Amino acid sequence: MVFEVVIEAVLPAVGRILIYVFLDIIFHLVLYLVGYSFLKVVTLGKHPKEFISPRSSKKSDNKVSLVGLVVCVVSILAIFYFV
Repeated sequence: MVFEVVIEAVLPAVGRILIYVFLDIIFHLVLYLVGYSFLKVVTLGKHPKEFISPRSSKKSDNKVSLVGLVVCVVSILAIFYFV
């Protein structure tokens, strides 16, 4: 009985923490790098103005991460369509 209460209280919190960390790493590290590289190539180096390091105290640009997500999704769809 006590074990069930502990599991009901602890597991959701641990799950939320793991999901937050995983999504934060994927969205703000990997997708930011993909979006940053793509935008630098497409705009010939004009945008984004500066690279925001994951260790920086500045807030990362979510628009750049969103572009990275779109690039990844389109790339995956193209691979499955043409292969």
